[in-house]
Amino acid sequence: MIIERLINSKPQTIIFFLIVSIVYLLLPLSKLFEPDSESFEFINLILPSLLLFFSSLYLTNVIFEKSVIKKNNIVVPIVFLSLCMPFIDFNYLMVGNLILIISLNEIFNFYQKTNPFSNLFNCSFAISFCMLVFNYYLGLFYFLVPLSLYVFGNSSWRSYMVSIIGLLCPIIIFYFLKHNGVSLNNENNQISIFLNIYKLKYWIIILLIISFFSIVELFFWIDKKSSKSRRCFYIILLYFFISISIFLFSVDNDSLIFLIAPASIILSNFFIYSSYRFIANFLLITLILNSLYNRFLII
Repeated sequence: MIIERLINSKPQTIIFFLIVSIVYLLLPLSKLFEPDSESFEFINLILPSLLLFFSSLYLTNVIFEKSVIKKNNIVVPIVFLSLCMPFIDFNYLMVGNLILIISLNEIFNFYQKTNPFSNLFNCSFAISFCMLVFNYYLGLFYFLVPLSLYVFGNSSWRSYMVSIIGLLCPIIIFYFLKHNGVSLNNENNQISIFLNIYKLKYWIIILLIISFFSIVELFFWIDKKSSKSRRCFYIILLYFFISISIFLFSVDNDSLIFLIAPASIILSNFFIYSSYRFIANFLLITLILNSLYNRFLII
């Protein structure tokens, strides 16, 4: 079955994945052949493909390097790109999403470090930067920092102080720039990139079914995971709930892009570890085919 081929993948399988992923992401470029297309659309269409593809590879590397999912596989990037199906045109939130994934890597580095000061400063600085540049609601991700310190058991007053300094540094820099007439905020310059939900109703139904199985799988088996993997999944769940909160508070469909990283990890965990192999394979194939179909249809 397909999942077995994606776990401990052979070089030819990885090459095939890369080719299909590139074609999948570049499908919107066919818009350039339309009579009324404009030259600037090339950049508007190529940038999302590059950002989403690189984000999927970086997240996959983080998951393997930190042993969140121990089995070597390419299920994670496949699920990630499948969830990226509705996002076609460039949006600054894609850059913010990549920065937050990098911040998640810094948070995972807290594990078994008594004083993870550099990691604390880096992730707090990045979150504060995203909050000021992209959307003020992204500041909610800062709650991940103290909560992660608690989950990993390395909290101290110095750690909290370093994280606060990292949070305040961009605010001070941006205030200085704004005082001198320079504004870097792009919150009001967003281009809606999410499609009509009605057009994606079947894709959403499939996604909800997979999500149900994934949550059940994680709920019953999270205690069986290693200490590091279990704690990392607690962080991922917190990331997921914060992303939902940002969507609810901002009432902006584009903010759903922040759900892709945690959702792809949780769904991939089900596909990889589920004992119901036929169901897992069937659902993954259905998700891939439906994503390909919709990606082609909406261009």
